Amino acid sequence: LPRLALSTSSLYVAASRVNSAGNLDLGFLKYDLTGSTQVEKAWHGNVSGGGEIPSGIAVNTLTGNLFIAGTYADGTASPALGVWHYQSDGTFVFAETLSGQQNGNGIAITASGAKWLATNSTAPVQFNTGTTLAGAEGLEGAAAAPTLTAAPFTGVSSMTLRANWST
Repeated sequence: LPRLALSTSSLYVAASRVNSAGNLDLGFLKYDLTGSTQVEKAWHGNVSGGGEIPSGIAVNTLTGNLFIAGTYADGTASPALGVWHYQSDGTFVFAETLSGQQNGNGIAITASGAKWLATNSTAPVQFNTGTTLAGAEGLEGAAAAPTLTAAPFTGVSSMTLRANWST
């Protein structure tokens, strides 16, 4: 299912998308508050049978940078926690994992910029840096694969964005 985050000027949506190879890729969209698409990005693991499933999304209120937490599956081993970081303009920064953590169930960012994760552990885990995940920007599979907005997200047959703003 899609995950949402809101800043003072943008709405962010993160979800999995089935690519032309039949795997799940991470995708995110950034909209302004009138519903116009500002950024559209995708990321895929470099393995056959893998998948990226977001379960939390947060925006750093100081920088506008986006952090997505979720599960990264490489098709062979146990799932791992994944954290994806994008700058406010959509520039990819990193995709990392933490050793021993299987799932990224959520993410929160404090006013000072500290990142806290809900994982498979019994207490929140502070995220500073991790190990790079094998993968790349873009959609896995055929180069002619449709854009994120033209293809359904996993669990969503039709998605309409409506942003209402009142003061």
